[in-house]
Amino acid sequence: MKLKIRLTLIIAAMMAVVVATIATVLLSRARTLQIEAAHENMKNLTGLHAGFIDSRYESYYAMALSLAYMFNSYENITPSERRLEYNNA
Repeated sequence: MKLKIRLTLIIAAMMAVVVATIATVLLSRARTLQIEAAHENMKNLTGLHAGFIDSRYESYYAMALSLAYMFNSYENITPSERRLEYNNA
């Protein structure tokens, strides 16, 4: 085999190895970045859902507190006056 062809094949093989190595490193890094971004997005999404659920519970809790406050003196009012008291409320 001539030296020119042998050198061309060696350089082509070296270039293929270098390109394959760079492609592997780039793809590996892109995979890592994609996974990190997906995890960050999931954290944000779960935070939003937790806030929504928390606000729903807080609204029902506020309603329950309002009802408890309204009926706080229920036992202290005589039965004949209860209808007048709670119908106006």
